[in-house]
Amino acid sequence: MGKEKKKQKVEESPIMAQVKHSLQSFEGKTIDNKNITMYPKTEKLMSVTFPSKEEYTVSLGPKPDVTGEPQTLFISFKYDAIFGEKEELDFVYFWRKQLLMARIMEPFSNSKCIDQLNAVYELSGLVIKLRFEVPESFKYYRLAPGRGNIHIMEEFHNKPTPEYNSMVLEDLLTQELDIELDEDQQEAVKMLKAWYFKMGFQEYVRFPTVDAFIALFVNYLKTNSLENADALQLIKGFLAFLNMKNRAEPIFINEFKDYKQFPREYKDCFSLQMFTSNFECVFVDKSGMLNLFHSVSLSSMVLLSHFAKRLLDNLTAKIPVSFESLFIERSHSLCSYDLVIEFELKSNDSLVSSKEKKLFDVIQKAIGDRVKHFGMTRSDQTVKLLLILNPENCFRLAKMGPTPDLTSEVEFFRRLWGAKAELRKFD
Repeated sequence: MGKEKKKQKVEESPIMAQVKHSLQSFEGKTIDNKNITMYPKTEKLMSVTFPSKEEYTVSLGPKPDVTGEPQTLFISFKYDAIFGEKEELDFVYFWRKQLLMARIMEPFSNSKCIDQLNAVYELSGLVIKLRFEVPESFKYYRLAPGRGNIHIMEEFHNKPTPEYNSMVLEDLLTQELDIELDEDQQEAVKMLKAWYFKMGFQEYVRFPTVDAFIALFVNYLKTNSLENADALQLIKGFLAFLNMKNRAEPIFINEFKDYKQFPREYKDCFSLQMFTSNFECVFVDKSGMLNLFHSVSLSSMVLLSHFAKRLLDNLTAKIPVSFESLFIERSHSLCSYDLVIEFELKSNDSLVSSKEKKLFDVIQKAIGDRVKHFGMTRSDQTVKLLLILNPENCFRLAKMGPTPDLTSEVEFFRRLWGAKAELRKFD
């Protein structure tokens, strides 16, 4: 017993001890959002009675496997200690998270908020995140893709809010591997993570997160017979899969037929049709409720496929390319593009992350088939547009818009191009 206690003390980092001390200082007190900048902006006064020590835990995530991957400190609360009935709606869920984290981080002058909506902070090299233990009675179907949960903004009135719903679900559903990986598979995971961070993919907008990318690889291992394959063979097979897969085809970690176990009210809410009609890309977790690719665009998957093919070509080349240059040496993927446009989004306009996805979608529609591949990265306030041009169309002088009968598309086209949009007759 003495040895176990000693081990626990060694594992608790100084930062964890300081965060625990901050939490203890608020126990039983009422905290509010006075003098806290909330996002989206609200004048609503919110307060929370801070939970007792029995209602929260602090834990350190696994140590990073590769350079560039941050370690995470999780603060977990019992959901009912923070939220009331239906408080996952209308940004109340996010506002309460922001209130909690702003107060917890107050003693740390060196802390930095890196995601205001989701209340994620960085402190001395650690990423600090909140998690919630949800009661069995929680009604997950309220967060189904086709449900509309934002009523306070006119643009979302009577419309589904699949991305909002998925961001809440992402916090509430713990993702764990449901297969045991052998040594070669674990080594392949480390190599793929190293490649992901070496390429700078963590900065790409509407791109799979590193966790979703690795979950896709693990699902590939589950669904393919790969006995006696070493790490490099596993990676080559996965890269070939990324290159050949129909990226519009949905993927489910569990076969969809297994969802018969859902309660009746869940079956239609989390149906195949609900996922495919509300998301560009679909990769559903083992719960059958969360799309791990909820913010991923189809063009981003095409771009990932492009880089996967390049890596596969290098791994199978007659003249070998060094392992270090492929997986370790940081050579940002920007050099792979024909055109890179860099600009800033001012922080006082709005939170950058709230604009980037809209910006991505608008620019993608504007450039159309003039490019083969399009990507976008964000680092703090700096945004880069990344283009691989299509030589057949990139110098075309005119862009043909939608036919007049497509009213909404015509309206968007005219708003996008302004005075440059002209009505012409084509044979």
